[in-house]
Amino acid sequence: MDKEVVQEATDMKIASLTPKPSDGGKYIALTFDDGPSSYTQQILDILAQKGVHATFYNLGNQAGKSPSLTKAVLDGGHELASHTNQHQNLPTLGKDDLRSEITSAFDVLEKASGKRQQMIRAPYGAFTDTEWARSADLISCNVLWNIDTLDWKRPGAAAITDMVLSHAFNGSIVLMHDGGGDRSQDIEALPHIIDKLKAQGYTFLTVSELMAKDSRFPKDVVKGTVSMPKDAVLPEK
Repeated sequence: MDKEVVQEATDMKIASLTPKPSDGGKYIALTFDDGPSSYTQQILDILAQKGVHATFYNLGNQAGKSPSLTKAVLDGGHELASHTNQHQNLPTLGKDDLRSEITSAFDVLEKASGKRQQMIRAPYGAFTDTEWARSADLISCNVLWNIDTLDWKRPGAAAITDMVLSHAFNGSIVLMHDGGGDRSQDIEALPHIIDKLKAQGYTFLTVSELMAKDSRFPKDVVKGTVSMPKDAVLPEK
């Protein structure tokens, strides 16, 4: 029979991009890991007072314990994403355990939010080509950071503030925490960080909003609607 190639099949492509907004504005994204916790509501209150939105990378096991706080993130107009279920080092897991770690967290966040998430932040930023090959049908992107406040070291609110201000640039993604330990220094630093960045002309965006400012990011990645063809096959790794 006659046949033709409608579109050549392509292998999965993995790309790493740093957002570069080009519309003349100055943009920055605040992100918070390891929550929700007893500190989350205080951070949400500060963000509300300052009229700022952020992105929260919740742990599934924490979100399951505090679904009301997970919902409060969304109710505040913030972005909700996954930090996996139990904060495991993903490259050390086998394929089945890796997929379980990702999907179980998405299950909890979907129950709280009513929406299936696709964005993750891998613990320690550890996510190699092997992890992509094993889970590309589950996620849209793995988001890292380019400003690490080192707040987990508890260096003091002034040091956390200075770390952000001295490294801020258009397209920055700031790593902070609302869980995983004593986050009182983050709470003390946050109002000063926001006020001083606003004074420098920065606008605060969620990570997805920041990506949307850069046309190199595919729309499905930005919207969290990535899908694979039904007959696609993941590599055996």
